Amino acid sequence: LESRFLTILSEHRGLSKAIAVPEMARRLGVPERQARAIKKDLVDSGYMVGSSCIAGKSGYYEIVNEEELRATYRNYSSRCYALQRSMKRIRQNVEGMKSPQLGMF
Repeated sequence: LESRFLTILSEHRGLSKAIAVPEMARRLGVPERQARAIKKDLVDSGYMVGSSCIAGKSGYYEIVNEEELRATYRNYSSRCYALQRSMKRIRQNVEGMKSPQLGMF
């Protein structure tokens, strides 16, 4: 599946040609979650797979320049920051509750 992903991705060089996750999943014949997992594995293996959430350019693409690399990095940083905020809020919510069920925290 990884080689098929890369073959499809080769048709999507650059942010302007990003392929939407649902379309990538459809072309691979897998659920979206699995397409995301394949993309993660490829990035972890050193492939330059870009990811964007920009309206009209959302999806995966082969990174072809420094600007696209920075855009993907900003996308990941934004997601990380949002998750950190959610984790902080959950911790605050737990600390504010006095339920015996939450004793495990």
